[in-house]
Amino acid sequence: MLYGHAGADVEYTYQWFKDGAKLTGATGKTYAVKNVAHSGTYTLVITAKDGFAEQTASVTVTVNIGKLKIDLSTLLWSKSEFPYLAGTAREVTLLIPENLEIANLTFAYTDNTAEAPGTYTARATVANYDSDNCEVVGTVADHEWTISNKSYAVIDHFGGEIVVTSEAGFPTGYTLHADWLGDNTLPDGLVSGATCTLISGHLVYFTDADGNKVSVESAVSVSFTIPESGMNENLKLVLLKNNVPTEIAVTRTEDGHLTFTLDAFDKDAAYLIVSYRFPLTIDTSDDVNISYDPETEDIKLTVTPHYYNGTLTFTYQWYRADGTLIEGATEATLRVPMAAGTAKYFCRVSVTDGYATVTEDSALITVTVTQKTLDTSRASIPDFIYRLFAEDPTIEILAKMLENLPEGVIVTIDTDSQYKASDVGTYTVRVLFTLAEEYAENYELDVTARTLTWKINPYNIRIGTPGWNYSSPLTYKGSDYTFRAPDLEANSHLEVTYRNNTAKNAGSYTVTVTVTPANENCVINGEASVSYTETFIIEPKTISVDLIEWAEKTFYYDGEVHRPTLKDLSSYRIAGVNESLAEILVIRDYAGVFASDVLPDGATPYTVTAYLAVKEGNTNYRLTASKKVLEWNITPKPLDIEHVELDENLFDYDGTKKTVSLRKDSIPAELLAVLDPSTEITATEKGYHSVTVHFTLKEGLNYLNYSYDSSINLSYRIVTPINPADFVFTGDGLVYNGNEQTVPALSFGDFAALVRIAGTTGTVRATDAGDYEVTYTFALTNEGLYRLTEESYTYTWSIAKKKITVGTLTWDYTTAFTYDPDRDAFTVALAGALDENIVVAYENASAKDAGTYLARAILTPVSDNYEIVMTDPDSAVCEWTILQKIILIPAVEWQDNIAFLYDGAEKNVLLKTVLPDTVTVEYLNNLMTDAGTYRATATLLAKDKNYRVVIGDTDQNVATLDWEITPITVIVGALEWNFAEREFVYSTDARTFLITNLPEHITALYENNVIGNVGNYTVTVTLVADKNYKIEGTETATLTYTVTPKIITVNASDLRWVTNAASERYDGMTHTYELVGVPEHVVILYQDNVKAAIGNYVAGATLEAESANYTLIVNGNIPTKAWSIVKGKYDMSGVKFEDKTVEYTGQTHAFTISGKLPAGVSVTYSMTGFRNAGVYVVTATFKGSDNYEEIPSMTATLTITRVTYTITAGGADTLIITAL
Repeated sequence: MLYGHAGADVEYTYQWFKDGAKLTGATGKTYAVKNVAHSGTYTLVITAKDGFAEQTASVTVTVNIGKLKIDLSTLLWSKSEFPYLAGTAREVTLLIPENLEIANLTFAYTDNTAEAPGTYTARATVANYDSDNCEVVGTVADHEWTISNKSYAVIDHFGGEIVVTSEAGFPTGYTLHADWLGDNTLPDGLVSGATCTLISGHLVYFTDADGNKVSVESAVSVSFTIPESGMNENLKLVLLKNNVPTEIAVTRTEDGHLTFTLDAFDKDAAYLIVSYRFPLTIDTSDDVNISYDPETEDIKLTVTPHYYNGTLTFTYQWYRADGTLIEGATEATLRVPMAAGTAKYFCRVSVTDGYATVTEDSALITVTVTQKTLDTSRASIPDFIYRLFAEDPTIEILAKMLENLPEGVIVTIDTDSQYKASDVGTYTVRVLFTLAEEYAENYELDVTARTLTWKINPYNIRIGTPGWNYSSPLTYKGSDYTFRAPDLEANSHLEVTYRNNTAKNAGSYTVTVTVTPANENCVINGEASVSYTETFIIEPKTISVDLIEWAEKTFYYDGEVHRPTLKDLSSYRIAGVNESLAEILVIRDYAGVFASDVLPDGATPYTVTAYLAVKEGNTNYRLTASKKVLEWNITPKPLDIEHVELDENLFDYDGTKKTVSLRKDSIPAELLAVLDPSTEITATEKGYHSVTVHFTLKEGLNYLNYSYDSSINLSYRIVTPINPADFVFTGDGLVYNGNEQTVPALSFGDFAALVRIAGTTGTVRATDAGDYEVTYTFALTNEGLYRLTEESYTYTWSIAKKKITVGTLTWDYTTAFTYDPDRDAFTVALAGALDENIVVAYENASAKDAGTYLARAILTPVSDNYEIVMTDPDSAVCEWTILQKIILIPAVEWQDNIAFLYDGAEKNVLLKTVLPDTVTVEYLNNLMTDAGTYRATATLLAKDKNYRVVIGDTDQNVATLDWEITPITVIVGALEWNFAEREFVYSTDARTFLITNLPEHITALYENNVIGNVGNYTVTVTLVADKNYKIEGTETATLTYTVTPKIITVNASDLRWVTNAASERYDGMTHTYELVGVPEHVVILYQDNVKAAIGNYVAGATLEAESANYTLIVNGNIPTKAWSIVKGKYDMSGVKFEDKTVEYTGQTHAFTISGKLPAGVSVTYSMTGFRNAGVYVVTATFKGSDNYEEIPSMTATLTITRVTYTITAGGADTLIITAL
């Protein structure tokens, strides 16, 4: 028995696993393992839930259950000797110890039964046992046993003389005597101390012809005749030898004779046949007076009968003191269940020797068991922690939460006490105790109620030193760093506040985070709040000049002038920062010459230097160096002849001449190429052939500026093609036969002498059915004259499954079963045998409960080498049924009262027929409150799903009844309305016609009762009673009324115009004028009040009533408004065109305005493209929209100063200066 234990918190669940697999249904603290098959590794996973969190823990144990060893040589036989009894067979068997009963041992016996007297040798061998869990060793010892023709017996008393009726076996001349000693007379000393009452006796002896007592050495057989008149109840005839019962058998024959046989007869011994009346006495166990003990299953009462020592049979039957027979209590020991109370018992004992029976009753035995008192003083409620994670934090004290309660105590929580709470605190709750029904008989409570204290403690949110989203040192990234503690923020139960947690530029920053609980029922690390600080450093971002690449480092000769420059800085963006290098760095200048030609060998390379710096005022970046130097050159243009190709370099042999030529587009454009005619430009024979190609530079080109080889050799081949797909495999169509089979043979055909197998991979031999692959790698014996179209070939070969054909299956099921509570299960199966290579399994083929099942026989081959072909697959399915057992109800009757008057109370109709305990009834429409006519139904259902109820001979289980609840009558007189007038002026106020004198339970339904728009109307009211009432009297009424228009007066002098425009200047937006001072419910129709274009306008308006519910009166003329939109003026305050001075660099200088132009404005310049030194006066002219005033031009001066070079001769005869 495996056992898992967890603490006593709120709720635990358990799940056992064996060898990693979940054990279905194993969800208790214990799990029983019984036999060898249960050996393995067991894991118990315990899940604890406290209402707001869930945790799991597990424990693992390995169980090894060895087989039970049974040593057959230790088994004992049941008996060794029996007395002979005519017509009765005797049997010996092996005694199976209790500890071996689980092995289910059975034996096959020989010579273990017999009827005739004799000696026999019984033998036993094991027929069956639980071999999965047991091991058998040794053998059962042979057993010699005997049926003897000697026995000790009693017969009824006869009185008077014994008449000898046979003398078989007597010696010649010997006479048997049986002298009657008379009633109550025995020789002195005989049967001294015997517990019996002497009735009579006969002394038996032999005499010879002379009358002398003699002994008989051989066996003799003696018979007696007993008069019928001598038969008396409870009197016994006993054969004694010297007052001791002998092994002499005294038996009664069918004709009434008594017989016994003596092996020998000793004349000096006293052979006595006596008649006794033996009393039956019974000893009993003591009376029992104890307290109820649940650990003790029962109380044992015993009786011990006493009778003379004969071959006797005792029988027992126990009774209660009132004479009630106790079923099954037929042993000398009575086990009385442990239960509180007092009871008395006696046992009736009978003894028989096979001929007569004596019966006596024992004395009464009294059993008194007092109730056990259950101690509830240790009952307690564990402390709770505030349910932070629960949707509803309320903790309600439930009965199951109490700890340290004795078993059998039922707890009820007093809801008038503090049995529930949601906040932290200490509370008291009153609990009531009762005993469970099954405990009430044997237990009593010490008290029936107690007041217990319980607590809700704060939930302690434990946090450690927070992890920050950044760690120092950081590098400037161009945007804010927001320093946060993500783990703290992710906890919804914390409130997190920061101080100084945002920074962007390089520098040092100290950040503070303060954490407080979001819920007042919580603490953090046992405190009300916790604070942490962290210092962060942001360092400038380093830009390596090595990362800035040159746009070109090497130039191939192309006839143009070159000097390397750096790549455009705007093409670089700082990683992680949304800024380009152009915004951060400035290229101050370049130094170095321009060049176009390739330098001769040994000449000094060209050099260029770029000067860079971080823009002034930018402290967020730093450079690794201020300049970048490059040695560069112009190299000869390489002319690629490696890719010069023939139009074709492989020909399949066909006996004709093959001619090759150059593929023109593979020849560099600067070169001339020709095939050497002395080489194999044409060929016919198979094999390799070679040609030479010569190259020359086209006329007029400088050889220094180009590099190439003067010639190359090209080759081509003429061959015979061989396709492996043309090879043939022989021997397909293999079928599984249980033996190893080989892949079909490969034949090369006509190419057998030219092709060989260079290698084989895959499966070439197999036994089981399936698909296999073999990959062959081929090689040629003459590669120069032939070619393989593929160097390898993969061949798939198969061994087909052996087919087993199955015809129509038949089932052993013909008619439906009927549920039988005494039967474990009904089962259906296939009839007849299947092929030995087929295994059959069943689904839904066994059931106990009533229902219809679809059994399925699942046929599977013993291995994947077989395939089952079913000609009738539908026959593998069998629909079978277990019918419900019928509970017959002859008839049902409803109650007599089925008509009621509505009074607001529930009315109920029920069956008055008394139903069996096994039947329950479900009612529909039998419980109503409201008035109406109903049809109630009573559906009779069996409590057990395996039964169904039938009423009479209808085969139905539903009884119906029509019944009613009649409504209450309400009398309605003349109706009164809330408005007396019938003409109204239109108003937006809500006004409604209503009846003012409606009786209770009556509802008025109106049509046109809301006073609304102008017009003539008729109001109709219909009265409707509530569903439990009915109207007597007036049910409908009508009235008519009129609504006239409301007058609105407008004085023109109160009206004025307003606009939404800031000024009269054009701004691209719509300008609007509106009339104000107009009352509600008046509609204004405008003319020329909304414009956007430049112009002069007159706005006007017309007034109308909003609807027919109003009449409009205008006093005076509605005013008009003259207004204009004039040209706008561009805001050029942010645009500048300023003088500029730069140094000559050889590059073109840009000279443009600064600032942002207004939308829709463009600029043109009087001159552009400033490169050479000089002074340039430039005019910027602006162009805008015609809706705006013209923009004045701007003029500025650009000055490009000359560059001065200091040149010092280094000893050269000639100094060459190249102008830029």
